[in-house]
Amino acid sequence: MIYPSEFPGDKSNAAEEQVFRLLKKLLDPARYDVFYGREFVRREKGELKKQYEIDFIIADISGGRLNAVLLIEVKGGNISYDGINNRWHSNREEIENPVTQVNENLKCLLARYPGISNFVPFGWAVCFPEYTAPDFLPENLTRLKLIDNLYLNTIDKQLPLLMRSIREEEPDRHGVDLAHYDQHFKEPILRGLGQVVPLHRRFEADKERFIRLTGEQMELLKLVRHNPNLVITGPAGSGKTVMATNIAREAYEEGRRVLLLTFNRIPAGNIRDGLKIKGFEGDLVVDNYHNFARRMIDDEDWWMAQPKTADFWAFEVAAQLHEARNGKDPLFDVLIIDEGQDFRELWFESLDTLVKSSGSYYILMDKHQDIFGAFSTLPKSRHFASFHLSRNCRNTRNIINKLEEYIGEGIQSDDHTPEGLPVRLHLCQRRGAGAPGA
Repeated sequence: MIYPSEFPGDKSNAAEEQVFRLLKKLLDPARYDVFYGREFVRREKGELKKQYEIDFIIADISGGRLNAVLLIEVKGGNISYDGINNRWHSNREEIENPVTQVNENLKCLLARYPGISNFVPFGWAVCFPEYTAPDFLPENLTRLKLIDNLYLNTIDKQLPLLMRSIREEEPDRHGVDLAHYDQHFKEPILRGLGQVVPLHRRFEADKERFIRLTGEQMELLKLVRHNPNLVITGPAGSGKTVMATNIAREAYEEGRRVLLLTFNRIPAGNIRDGLKIKGFEGDLVVDNYHNFARRMIDDEDWWMAQPKTADFWAFEVAAQLHEARNGKDPLFDVLIIDEGQDFRELWFESLDTLVKSSGSYYILMDKHQDIFGAFSTLPKSRHFASFHLSRNCRNTRNIINKLEEYIGEGIQSDDHTPEGLPVRLHLCQRRGAGAPGA
């Protein structure tokens, strides 16, 4: 399988596109996973570069195991090597040494994924798709590791030889089963390629699937990387919780300490399940507001002594949290609030001291879901840019139609959105404003 399934429309590298299309056409998807254009930000101490991009990562998954991993660096144009000055050129213009580049990327990846690299052999190759290799090559480049235009057009026959060579160089590493590969390598790689794993496993195994991010959501991920303060709006089904989870993952993998808060307990639990978090400690914390406040206040006698009125949940908890945190250093680099429409102004204020002034603050909300009348304003301590998600990625067409009736706005959906069952309405009594979610 190749990820993404189509060459990205925002890429204009003809050489990489040629390689992409040949790999997609020639390689057996049951034998190889191919990941294109993966960008990394340093997370582990052993990663040599602060930021780096790998053109292609190919995983040999034949026989129901991850057997080897290959990194490929692609350079287009008429390639030449000046051995006297140790310089590489493409169409006579000097380029970065591709052998050095791919070796540095390899070392970074080995450090980043020790749970895989300790058991699986990794190797590298360079690919010059518009070039035919000469008889003599630089000393640090063997013919097997140079994929020229002839080699590339028979990559389905050449790649097994290269993978076997990688395994022979590290005979003590025998690979891992696919479940280990999925959890420790494939899923983290996919998070940056427009696909994320579902927030929780479906009840039946045959219903498990990937949630594909829309182009709109991909644009949002790019915006997040360049904007530390962002409010994200969108109707029900536009993927706000998926985006909150993905933003949290990305930030955590960059080595930042992350707090993700919801209003209701159930979404917080689902997000923890999706992120495989069992507790509330560590550098990635997911909780609902009131439970988190209770732990931060750390005064069980006070908590138990208070009558649990609407004012307690709406105001007194926030005031006590603010007092408990007064004068203390911030704990988090990134604060993410899902269900932001249910957060009161005092709740936002109580969280100000938890995130560093140089940190990031993301709020995801839908004004049409403010059923408690809680929301009044965004935090005044920061200037927020805004982004609106308008496209449905979860609901059936019947649900979308009913939502449009209620909110008085159109919701975009894809052509393949299923019709679904007719919507049935159930009336229930509204709970007291500000009470914590069930």
